[in-house]
Amino acid sequence: MYYPVSLEQRVSNAGYIVLGQVVEKHTYVDQATGNINTLNKLKVNAWLKNHSAVETLYVITLGGVYGNKATLVNPSLQLDQQHEYVLMLEADNLVNDDKNFRRQNPQALQLLAYADAQGAFANSNNEYYDISDRSKKKEQDFFQSINNLTGQVAKKPSGEIFQSRNTLSVPPNQIEAITTFSPNPTRGGTIDPADFITITGSGFGTSPGTVFFSNANNGGATFISSGVASDIVAWTDASITVKVPQDGGTGPIRVNAADVSGSSLIVNYGHSAINSDFFGFPGDTRQRYYFRNMNTFGGYTYQYNTTSGFSGNAAARASFERALITWRCNTGMNWRIGANTATGFGDDGVNIVLFDPGLPANVLARATTRFSGSAIPGFCEQQNTIWCADELDIQFRDIPGGLTWEYGPATPAINEYDFETVALHELGHHHGLQHVISPGAVMHFAIANGSSNRILSTNDIAGANARIAYSTTPTCFNPTACGAGPMTTIASGSCSTLPVTLVSFTGERVNVSANQLKWSTAQEQNSKVFYIQRSSNGTLFNDIDFVAAAGNSNQVINYTYPDKNAGPYGWFYRLRMVDIDGQEKFSSIIFIEGDKTSQWKIWAGETGNKIYFYNNTGVTEVASFKLFASNGQLVFVRTINSGTTEISTPDFPRGIYHYQLLQNGKSVTGKLWLGSK
Repeated sequence: MYYPVSLEQRVSNAGYIVLGQVVEKHTYVDQATGNINTLNKLKVNAWLKNHSAVETLYVITLGGVYGNKATLVNPSLQLDQQHEYVLMLEADNLVNDDKNFRRQNPQALQLLAYADAQGAFANSNNEYYDISDRSKKKEQDFFQSINNLTGQVAKKPSGEIFQSRNTLSVPPNQIEAITTFSPNPTRGGTIDPADFITITGSGFGTSPGTVFFSNANNGGATFISSGVASDIVAWTDASITVKVPQDGGTGPIRVNAADVSGSSLIVNYGHSAINSDFFGFPGDTRQRYYFRNMNTFGGYTYQYNTTSGFSGNAAARASFERALITWRCNTGMNWRIGANTATGFGDDGVNIVLFDPGLPANVLARATTRFSGSAIPGFCEQQNTIWCADELDIQFRDIPGGLTWEYGPATPAINEYDFETVALHELGHHHGLQHVISPGAVMHFAIANGSSNRILSTNDIAGANARIAYSTTPTCFNPTACGAGPMTTIASGSCSTLPVTLVSFTGERVNVSANQLKWSTAQEQNSKVFYIQRSSNGTLFNDIDFVAAAGNSNQVINYTYPDKNAGPYGWFYRLRMVDIDGQEKFSSIIFIEGDKTSQWKIWAGETGNKIYFYNNTGVTEVASFKLFASNGQLVFVRTINSGTTEISTPDFPRGIYHYQLLQNGKSVTGKLWLGSK
């Protein structure tokens, strides 16, 4: 889900370029977003841009586990301790940094990589893979390319020139031999022993080493390991049993630094997992997580952000909802669409969908999942610990550089990325799936401009259904942070349409006391009623009336409502849309301006027992109001403040009454029809 950023752009925008290796990690809570981030301590071997004598700096990567909280971000740069990296880094970050660490180490640089994963080049035998153009570059050639753009030679922190290294051959006495591995195909990221692979051969050594898998995040251009010791189930000189990491993809495997298998391991899908020692584990251990009933309707409710323009983009909403329905109809995933909201990206309990120009350069979209873990010591711990997905956010970006989104249903042109395909992919991450190396699958690691893939593959569906299977069964207990219990699936008969798709909601002033509201729906499923809500301040809304909904429709339906009691005021309006099953959704908010005149307007309510006063001078002044019966008898006196005032009258006989309002020596007179007897 990246689009290419040239090497020239990356070098130009990097504040620093370094060669180094991660030697330590710790996680922390990002105070700007509430997410869990990881701070990677990097031992600097060379500076390729803006040399410094500093030997250690800290690289921020998104996601991680902190106690019983976790965050998973797809896509995002992840660094391991098995590789050396060339990193193109931004300036010292004072927003997303670890504040506690900075207080203790104020001089330490905490940095994000420019262009996220495209700002990191893993060293594999002194060759570097560029995810942007999918090429490998020898160290000497790569460093020379950077030197040509910066005019700076690579130097060690000491100032000594760093000499580029050649690729290495492995001495024969260090080569292991892989004979077989099984099962094949298998699945990554799971805790099912049937998915663990056993590798047979010779020369593996008697102490556990490292098993590397083809990296699904870049199509197998590099190798990765899980980095979790407990993923090695058994190790002897002739046999290894190992869990396949969540980002392990189809391709060769490698044991230690030497032998690469002659055939490929096929990984049908990868489940995202949580590696943690919570609760009661002796060390980090792979743990599954569950979907839960977080919205009282059996699952999760997404809300469209209003301030980023997403809620107002009908084409983007329709494209996103087609992707949502595709997952619902293939797996029963219980996702709904709720009220639009101004809430932005962050750990706030709201499953938000928004446009976000703050995404890193080159990131088309990003799915963030937040988790909570719970346990009961002595009863529900270790294998019975419950991790649940408690919040889901998706960020999309506007695409620069002459490219744009195709929202569909037309297919994308060469200068367009397909929004529905990207939405389907990011929703797959929220479904608990990781990248695979399988062209044609929605969870394939890459998409090109001008192409689309809006149909789930067999393995996409199988991986999602495996997660659904254990998310819909009872767990050891119901944690407070994990909703009302297991998730329930969407019935196949109701999967294909969302409750209400609101196309537009508008209003206008039609006379001195009335506003006309209009709205249209493109589809309705089990809709019951539209409540019209009104507010004087845009925050506190009250129902003022309702209009019956169509119930079920796939046609455009137009609705109108006349607010005859609007008076001269300016009002905020919104719709509260309620379905037969009680689910409700709110429209965006509109505002209709009132009468701006400074002249007093005085009128009676329809019931005859209220009088309304309004002027718009902007200055608070006091007026005297007197009410007379038709025979001239004074029956009512009140002091009125300018602006908006409402008063109740005594239980008068029904009839015509005369009034006089005095303010600053000026008199306003008229007649009112009042009384309820």
